Amino acid sequence: MEGKIITLCDNSAISVPNIKAEHGLSFYVEAKGLRFLFDTGQTDVAAHNARILDIDLKGLPIILSHGHYDHTGGLDSILNLTGRTEIYCHHDTFSSRFKLKDDTLKPIGMPWSREYLENKGVIFHTNTAWEEIFDGIWLTGEIPRIVDFELPQESFVVASSIHGKRVHPDRGIRLDPLLDDQALAIETKMGLIVILGCAHSGLINTLQHVKKMSGIDEIFALVGGTHLVSYGKDRLNSTIKALKQFDIKLLSPCHCTGSSGISALFYEFGDHLVFNGSGMSIEI
Repeated sequence: MEGKIITLCDNSAISVPNIKAEHGLSFYVEAKGLRFLFDTGQTDVAAHNARILDIDLKGLPIILSHGHYDHTGGLDSILNLTGRTEIYCHHDTFSSRFKLKDDTLKPIGMPWSREYLENKGVIFHTNTAWEEIFDGIWLTGEIPRIVDFELPQESFVVASSIHGKRVHPDRGIRLDPLLDDQALAIETKMGLIVILGCAHSGLINTLQHVKKMSGIDEIFALVGGTHLVSYGKDRLNSTIKALKQFDIKLLSPCHCTGSSGISALFYEFGDHLVFNGSGMSIEI
């Protein structure tokens, strides 16, 4: 077995007794003789499901794809199971960020401060560039936005305004570049396994960056959130057209892909697509 990915948290759940789901993402990963976590979900769902699935998290390192609440909110509960551990993330993961809707700002950043987490025994390793964090396992670092149809989502902003207050464009609001958005690439004999958080940088941008930086042409598996739920049919169709060029053998989109995105991907890729959800185990 080249690797195993067990979904500890997703928006939906497969048929396993007592498994929970929520709007969030967390994976337990075994690869290259190592065990680690990728993201932690929104609340205590990932920790709960780890207990249900009898997965021992003690001492496991944690990788954070980016600093949104639905990927980092479960940290406190997870740390109660891991104990003192190490976290790998971009240094912007702790930034204050918001979602703008109808002139109202909703906080969507990490609910835990760095100081609070360090007091719980966390040692942080931060990066901005492509980095091999374990042998044959890379964090992408900041992903260049090159593809013309993968524009950022305008509702994600950074601002100094207070939650719930009416805001105006001249009150310190600017588009959140989400530079901390990262994916994970794992080398296997069959090609790369790419694990996504939300792919805010763009799914195709991410895959192109992974191929360029790793020097490995073959991407065997793609697992995680694609954020296609937030975009229309034109971007979905453009993404699928570009995705076909990578000839990926196993696709398992989840979390922020959305039902229409998953349906469209299934229509195009058929048996190459594996449906995901809390409790799902993918062996490669």
